[in-house]
Amino acid sequence: MMTLLERLFSVAWILFAVFLTVSNTAPAFRKTQVVEFVHHDNDALYNTMLEVADDCPSITRIYSIGKSVQGVNLYAIEMSDNPGVHEPGEPEFKYVGNMHGNEVTGRETLLHFMRDLCDRYGVDKDVTKLVDTTRIHILPTMNPDGYRIATETDDTYVLGRNNAHGIDLNRNFPDRFYATTGSVEPETEAVMQWLETYPFVLSANFHNGALVANYPYDNSQNGLSLYTPTEDDGIFVQLARAYSYAHATMSRGSPCPSDTTGFKVGITNGAAWYSVNGGMQDYNYLHTNCYEITVEQGCTKYPPASQLEDIWNANKGAMYAFVREVHKGVKGFVVDVAGKPVAGASIALASSSGRPVRAAKDGDFWRLLAPGTYTISASAPGFVKQQQKVVVDNGPAVTVNFTLDKMVVVAQSPPDDASAGTVATVTESIGTTVTTVPIGSPVVTVAVEHPAATTDAAGDNPLASSGATNGASSLRTSKGSQVVPMVIVGVILVVILFLLGAIVTFSVIIACHFIKSKHTRKGFAPLPLEEQTERKSTFNYKMVNPPTSLPLVEAPAYNDDPPAELPISLASDTEEIIYSANGNIATSKS
Repeated sequence: MMTLLERLFSVAWILFAVFLTVSNTAPAFRKTQVVEFVHHDNDALYNTMLEVADDCPSITRIYSIGKSVQGVNLYAIEMSDNPGVHEPGEPEFKYVGNMHGNEVTGRETLLHFMRDLCDRYGVDKDVTKLVDTTRIHILPTMNPDGYRIATETDDTYVLGRNNAHGIDLNRNFPDRFYATTGSVEPETEAVMQWLETYPFVLSANFHNGALVANYPYDNSQNGLSLYTPTEDDGIFVQLARAYSYAHATMSRGSPCPSDTTGFKVGITNGAAWYSVNGGMQDYNYLHTNCYEITVEQGCTKYPPASQLEDIWNANKGAMYAFVREVHKGVKGFVVDVAGKPVAGASIALASSSGRPVRAAKDGDFWRLLAPGTYTISASAPGFVKQQQKVVVDNGPAVTVNFTLDKMVVVAQSPPDDASAGTVATVTESIGTTVTTVPIGSPVVTVAVEHPAATTDAAGDNPLASSGATNGASSLRTSKGSQVVPMVIVGVILVVILFLLGAIVTFSVIIACHFIKSKHTRKGFAPLPLEEQTERKSTFNYKMVNPPTSLPLVEAPAYNDDPPAELPISLASDTEEIIYSANGNIATSKS
């Protein structure tokens, strides 16, 4: 029998064990900092980022993408369940604020957004899932130098817009039509390098001066205000609407006080509004996998602090909704038959519309698509192109995995007159693509054992298992593979047939020459006239079914020499004999 004291002790231990279990699984208690609705200068902005990182160290990382003209670090904060690591299959997203130094609500709403993600992680299941499945990067200010000199009371809307060199950063990116004026600024270069470092899929950058979601293209070829769609206009319209419809008032399309017209459902094509050369959103689309839109958060560029809370509340839902758009369309992996990632593989649509995207270093890819039916292909140099048909709806991204076969290449001998550096054509025994290789390059014959299935839409990460996927056999690559003996045997057979043909031809020529020589010696020497007559009748002419009698034919008179051929009509309708001028039979036919 346990004493009362022992029972109490046992209960205490049980309660202590339960406490330890709960404390290890539940979110750690953290002292929540409050982001005030004030304008944060550059130092206060960075301190707020540090507070968020201190309160949520397991899901945050602060890093600098570069420096401004005046040496201010361009700090970004990453928010993910595994910060600092690209998790294969997890898309990367970014928000950029304060590109124009005097357009300030982006930096403030982004500070509140990162704070909200931190506070609700582990408490709100939807926010927790979003952070766990997305690598979110937030750059609150791209132009800290411009912000430093911007003021709330500037009525010209110019002070602080540009960077410290006086350059508009949203006119400073490489353009598809026009050369960039001046050099690429440090802030611009930092963002371009940022885009090279991370496989971003979706992005928005925040501005002020209107209330609209603006999508590419941002400029037209002639610089006029014309609707200029990208090859992916459908998905850009969907992305812009996703932000506008989730915003408190943007979809109403109401104009700002200084405008006469608004924007239908709160969205616009950039070039249709006004043409911008060297814009950042066009650069994202043309040079990376990232789809970016520009969000104008309000009519006033530098609103008073008293309006910041309303601006945050109006944009909060839209900012969350836009991040979720990164999980639509199609996603998957591209691997070879050994299960190794095919980095840089091109993911393209079979139709002419849509720019291809590239698989990341782990073979993972994301292709944002509007609802519809698509034929999607995966291709890479040295591999056989594959295609899959997929139906995309407005729900989570459809998983489409590709397992690419290596090409089997048989090289043709280059022409004898080929010069160094020319190109020889080779033929592939799998697929239909024709590849060219420099003459003189070493040729390796590749044999492929095909996998049982070349694609996998089950949603599993092909990199998670070792070896070939879907039961694929191993790849053999050597000069002694099965293809080599077959080629050698084929060459030998061709040589033998050529030699036999040459021998037969030579033999026929010799035989004909021998017969001709023999007849010339014995039968074709000039003969007396009387012997020629006999030979004509016995040897040169043999009539088939001769008539019983031949009529006498009077030869026509000729003043000069007789013609080369004399027609002689026969009694029979089936015979005709043509004599030559010297009396020999030329031809006979029936």
